[in-house]
Amino acid sequence: MSEPERFERSYWTEHSQYRKFEDYAAALRALRSWYQGFFRLVERDLPAPGRSLDAGCGHGAIVCELAARGFAAHGFDVSRFVVEETRRANPDLAERFVVGALPAVPFAGSFDLVTCLEVLEHLPEPVVALRSLAACLSDGGRLIATTPNLRPRIPWWDARTSDPTHINVHEPEWWQEAFGDAGLEVTRVSTYFAVPLLWRVHSALSRWIPLGPRAGPGTLLVAEAPR
Repeated sequence: MSEPERFERSYWTEHSQYRKFEDYAAALRALRSWYQGFFRLVERDLPAPGRSLDAGCGHGAIVCELAARGFAAHGFDVSRFVVEETRRANPDLAERFVVGALPAVPFAGSFDLVTCLEVLEHLPEPVVALRSLAACLSDGGRLIATTPNLRPRIPWWDARTSDPTHINVHEPEWWQEAFGDAGLEVTRVSTYFAVPLLWRVHSALSRWIPLGPRAGPGTLLVAEAPR
């Protein structure tokens, strides 16, 4: 099975967390609530609204949220299935979602903000992908990425086995060096823990708690392109 084929309908409806939702609308509502914790975590790192790109956009929650915040938001995903669902459900943004696979970026022009959340660990050559994302940033543009931490200090968490499609899971130091190799200036490296369940009660309760440079199960990296 080719890499794109791995992430078609069966991945979303049988293997990923999205299988828990009854339809696309339910998934999008839940994900936008969930990602409020992410936006609280990175509020200080977000640039002023401009042109944005979400690489590996999945159901489009980040694109929809950034559009609501005033960004000219775009997204792409390797899965034709999920992009088609997203475009049907968001007709006002339909032209902003396309099928594409890193390291290629299927949009022309530069972006003031690029997000890449829980994507890098799925890629066979993540550093090559980072170089492509760096190349599409405007001068001083910002890349914000999350990826699992290989060795968190939460003892029951094992990022290596949580998803069989996670083929590149590393410690924060490894990613910091990779971002530098891609020509980016790293401005923030942290780990975090996303508080479960509370976000289902109300989006105001969604919290991603920073846990220093090594402890948490998730790694957050923020970097800028040279000016």
